[in-house]
Amino acid sequence: MINRAISAFGISALALLAVTAEAAACPRDRAMVGVVQNVVGQRTDVFIQRAGTERFRPAPMEVLCEGDVVIASGAGSSVTYRLDGASSSGFVRGPSQVELPRSQRRANVVDNAMEILLDNWMPEIRRSSNFGVVRGRNEGPPRWAAAGLSDGIASIRRGRRPLLLRWSGDTAQYRVEVARADGGIVDKAETNKLEVRLPARNWSSGGYVVRVYQAQGKTPVLTGRFRAGDAPPSNANPFPNTAGEEIRVATEALRIARLDADRWSLEATQMIDSAPAHGLDREAVYRSIEGLSDDE
Repeated sequence: MINRAISAFGISALALLAVTAEAAACPRDRAMVGVVQNVVGQRTDVFIQRAGTERFRPAPMEVLCEGDVVIASGAGSSVTYRLDGASSSGFVRGPSQVELPRSQRRANVVDNAMEILLDNWMPEIRRSSNFGVVRGRNEGPPRWAAAGLSDGIASIRRGRRPLLLRWSGDTAQYRVEVARADGGIVDKAETNKLEVRLPARNWSSGGYVVRVYQAQGKTPVLTGRFRAGDAPPSNANPFPNTAGEEIRVATEALRIARLDADRWSLEATQMIDSAPAHGLDREAVYRSIEGLSDDE
């Protein structure tokens, strides 16, 4: 396979983890053939067996390699995955297993760049998957999920699109207001969740203020600022959509979040939210991006 020490794509090739029972990149003689989308089941019920490694628990956005055996041993357990070139997702429902086929094409430098990026996200995505992390109640005050909102560094691409805002805190009734920097109200919404999706509108260039109020409170429990402006730095060699457009968009969102978490985490969330739904466990991916936040 082509040398994995790639820097031409704006990706930091961090040292891959060598942790027992956690997979890293595909072996040098095995090509990447797809990506995990969703996993259901107890920790003891779902595994991937890869040549030369101990079997490991997969997570969303996990790289799949030629010859991997995907195992769902317990009743009710399952793995949803998307293979390169497939028109739809594949499924393994317990109790059963499947061995993944050889790739229909040779690995190239873009595949390897994508593999490096996803491998280096795995620690965050594993911690943020639905096997142990529950977003919701906490003992502290509410916090923005996206880095950069608290100090006004966050940026989104201008243009017509919805806006997804997420935070942590006690589940309650919230009111959300978004205003221009000059104070003019852009939109209002109410939610009993820890997120709100504002309808599509034209986010013109400039600054915006978002305030979150709890119940009938008059003082915001959260205040954030962001700007609408230019798109994030483009990928000189865009990731292919051979494993589906949702996976391609999510991978690109992870790339820009790594470039500058404070500036681009909010935009990364918007990209994933607007992608076509093909079965990806987006909650785990959102949480992994949120794990980059230093906002208090």
